[in-house]
This record gives sequence, structure tokens and C-alpha cells, in this order.
Amino acid sequence: MNGEGIIKVVGEVGSGKTMLCRMLETRLPRHVKIVYLSNPSLSPDNILQAIAYELNIAVAPDSNKLEVMQKLQNYLLKQHSENNQTVVFIEEAQGMPLATLEEIRLLSNLETESSKLMQLVLFGQPELDQNLADRSIRQLRERITHNFVLEPLEVNEVFEYLNFRMWVSGFRGPELFSKRVAKKITQYSKGLIRRINILADKTLLASYADGTRTITPKHVNTAAEDSQFKKPSVFIRERKALLIFTPVLLSGVLFGLLLFRLFIPSSDTEASNPSLLENNGHKNLEEKHRHVTHDLVLKTTEGNNQLAHDPASEKNPLTPLMPDTIDEWLSDSKIRLLSASIGDYSIQLQTLENVTGAQFSAFMNKLPAVLKKEELYFVDETKEDGNTVLSVLYRDFQGARAAFEALQALPDELSRWTPFVRPIKRIKQALTHEEQEGIKHKNDG
Repeated sequence: MNGEGIIKVVGEVGSGKTMLCRMLETRLPRHVKIVYLSNPSLSPDNILQAIAYELNIAVAPDSNKLEVMQKLQNYLLKQHSENNQTVVFIEEAQGMPLATLEEIRLLSNLETESSKLMQLVLFGQPELDQNLADRSIRQLRERITHNFVLEPLEVNEVFEYLNFRMWVSGFRGPELFSKRVAKKITQYSKGLIRRINILADKTLLASYADGTRTITPKHVNTAAEDSQFKKPSVFIRERKALLIFTPVLLSGVLFGLLLFRLFIPSSDTEASNPSLLENNGHKNLEEKHRHVTHDLVLKTTEGNNQLAHDPASEKNPLTPLMPDTIDEWLSDSKIRLLSASIGDYSIQLQTLENVTGAQFSAFMNKLPAVLKKEELYFVDETKEDGNTVLSVLYRDFQGARAAFEALQALPDELSRWTPFVRPIKRIKQALTHEEQEGIKHKNDG
């Protein structure tokens, strides 16, 4: 991906939005220029001035919007020519005037033929979604390609988070925060990071004042009373988070990895496991998207759709024929990705560049046994310069939450490849466009 569209991160007060934003600032690579806007009350004219100021662009105070936009575009084009990228983090976006939000949409129009010049990330409370529902800015809403929701933490996550923080601080004794205590803190804090931190600090103080090293729910009650946090009558609902915080200090790494994939042009991407492949020059795929059909002939008994009894089938049950060559995999993947039953998201395991047929066979033979080959998808995303780029996708999911949960559950053999969640929508659009172009070319011929 080339950082297309706008990213939106929504969460309640104290859910960790600012923490994620700050962590991204420190973890993104040096070639990514960062603009951080914390004032949501900027006018349409002022937001351009603010971005220019953060990027050290010399702009006269009396410059009009057109002049500022022109200087900003020239700066971004220069950065693009030097392989640098610019990211704008906008905090408290729910308080931004609708006119300013519309100006943000216009900023997203700054692009070259192949990529956006500026990546925009909106951080806001749930009210941001309400503002974006306004019909007057529906065009901005359509530009948002990635939506993330920071939901409350569950008891197990709070338990791991608290004890991890104790370990980071240097404590090497037994776990101070038991699961009973973590449950009590979760109830009072409603699973929100800021409240969890406040309650944890005051719970430790209450334990110290009590002259004991054993933290009990009683100490949590004291901390909650001092903080005026009321215990909810109904326990916190089940997790709906798209980003999993276990522990929370690692959440920024996961989210940063996702955005890193969005920001870094695909031309810089290399195969995650070079030991499996050797770079053998710029050999293109000789044939692409050759249709392969898998014919399975099933006998049916008269009057129903059950398989006819066949003694041989008991010993050798029918299994789907698997593709073999690159072209067969591409054709098979295309058929499945364009089917109506495909999910919204997939997990990209690797990106293979300039892979030959022999290298592809070696890659397939060395895949971990835990990986089901029938759930693989291969997509040819060859660049304009002729370099063959083969994206390796694994499984498909209905909804981003399911995809992120599956990403977290991947075994170590797959996690070491640094996989990430990827929307299928744009892949389908590219495949459909390619198919239409092929038909047009055939008709013209």
C-alpha cells in the first residue's frame, strides 16, 4: 500500500489515543516527516498555516490560502522526489469544525500519479463518527479507508498490563496484582487505560499506607473512592477492539507496524524471509491469470445430494486439487478473491519480489506445516518498472475485528514474517480493472 486515503482512530476519553499517537512519532522511520496538530479549533485557513509551520515552510502571515497550498504542494513534491513521506496526526478531531474537516479532504487530493503526498490520521472520540455522518462532508467520509476503534480492555489484558508495568519498573517479585484485583480495577476503570493507571497508582499507595505488600480488592475500593470512580452495575461488555492491547505497551508496536506498512511504498518492500528465496533478476511472469478449473465429480444418489457409496472413496477420500505453478495459483486466487462469498479482510504474510518458478516451488515446499495451503491467496502486483511483486495472503475474514484477532493468534512460525491485516476491497478493484482491460484489449484486437 502507498498510504492511500485517510486513517481514522476512534476511542473514548482515556482509551489510549494520545499514547498511540506519541508512540508512532517515536517509532516511524526517519524518512517519514511528522506533523502533530493538537488544536482542534483550527479554521480552514489556519490548518494550512499550522501544517506549513510544523514543516518549517516559510509562509508570510498575510499569505492567502492558495499561496500556502502552493508552497505546501511544492514542499511535498520535493520530499517525494527524495523518497520522504509526510504524515499529519490530528488529535481531538471530534472538536474540529466541519469546514476544517472539508479542508482536510482537499489536502488528501495532493498526490502524484502513483501515490499520495500526505498521509492523514484522525484521532478522536466517538463524536467524530457523528460529525462525519453529516451529509455536507460525505466526500471526506468516503476518503477514509481504514477505521480503528480502541475499545476497553478486558480483565486478562488489565492483569497482564499491570504486572508488565511492574516488571518494566524493575520489580522482580511475585505478581502484585492478582486476577481478583485486576477484575476490580477493570470494573471501576471501565477498561480505560488512563483510569487503570490512576487506580493502579493509588492502589499501591493504599497498600503501602496499610503496611502490607499484598494488594487486595479493599485497596482498590479505597483508590476508587479517592478518585470518585463508581463501580458499574453491569460488568464491562465483551471486547470489540480492532487493536488488541496485551500488554498495552506493545499495542503501539502493532499499530505502528500497520501504519508503517501503509506509509512505506511497496517498491521498498522485500521478502520477509529471504532465506527461502534468492533474488534472480527482474524476470516477469510469462503468463498471468490462466484460468484453472478444479473438476470434482461427485456421484449423487437419486432423490438426494448425498455422496454415493464407493468403497474406494473410504480409503481415498476426495480432496480438492491444489494449484501447482505460479500462474495456476494466480488464476485460482483471482477466482476466489472475486467470488461473492469472499470476506472483507485478509492477512498478508509476505511480499515476494522477482520470484522465478523454481523459487516459488521452493517457497511452497518450505511453508510451515501449520499453514493451510488451501487458504492461501497469491496476488500479482507487478510495478510499472517491471519488477514482479507477489503478495502472499492468508485466509479471509468478515470484518476487521476478526482479522486482527486472527493476526494475534498466528503461531510463531508465521508471526516471524511480520504479517499485517489488509483490506480485500482494493485488491478486488485491481483484479476487476485488470479483467476489464483484458477484455477491452481483446476486443480492440
